[in-house]
Amino acid sequence: MNTATLGIVLTKIREIIEKTGRIENFESTRNEMLLSIKEQIVLVAASLFVVAVESAKNFPINLPSEVFQVALIASFVYSMVVLYDTAKSVFVVLDY
Repeated sequence: MNTATLGIVLTKIREIIEKTGRIENFESTRNEMLLSIKEQIVLVAASLFVVAVESAKNFPINLPSEVFQVALIASFVYSMVVLYDTAKSVFVVLDY
């Protein structure tokens, strides 16, 4: 979903660059978009790791189930923050 949203933002940014010819104004935007994609990948991988460790039968560290649940909830909440930030960027770019 975030990738589709970023596609919309990138299309609008491309239109702005074609009008103004100033690609350098969007270097930091590009870097932030790449960071957002990397964050999403890490969040998915971390969530999968937490689920795998929680369901492992012979994991060397014995932690209460609540620790894993908190980790998953934290991952979900941060994912929602990333989603909100990405969605907000659509409205900022559309207003430009």
